[in-house]
Amino acid sequence: GQWYHRRVREAVVSTQSTGDGKHEIHKDNTLDHATVMLLKTQDANYINLKLQAEKNKVSKLKEILHGTKGEKVNTHTVFVESDSEDIDLENLEKLPDVPDIDPATKKALGRAKKVQYNVLQARIKRLQTLERASHKLQVYKNIASAKGQVFKEVDEDTGNVSYRWRKQRAK
Repeated sequence: GQWYHRRVREAVVSTQSTGDGKHEIHKDNTLDHATVMLLKTQDANYINLKLQAEKNKVSKLKEILHGTKGEKVNTHTVFVESDSEDIDLENLEKLPDVPDIDPATKKALGRAKKVQYNVLQARIKRLQTLERASHKLQVYKNIASAKGQVFKEVDEDTGNVSYRWRKQRAK
């Protein structure tokens, strides 16, 4: 069963055989242009999805670490009966201060914050990599869908690659 199936499949896929009677399998793994473009579009969409997720994670982590989570600032409102009444703001009851934290806890909090900053740095690096990949895929997409001739220019000093399209008059 299996031996016969493989032999038949080999004969269908490839009619080439070596001189010593052994069959070689030659498959055509090329994809047509439309399929390649579809796959590249899916790649670009996936990268953009991951890019947005990473941006959200970075912004949330920055808010947490920098203490700018959008919390409202506490204010103390004083109600008076008339505008002419003098208010002594110095003698108002003050809110109790935050108790002092022992040095061991401060040290542990410092280490935890350092770890979080390292995580933030890694996420920012990943975000930059995703942005470069997204930009590169967008350039390839623009080149593939270009109607005119595209010229590739490489800067000798920096090694940066740029593309230039032939100018076409708008009709």
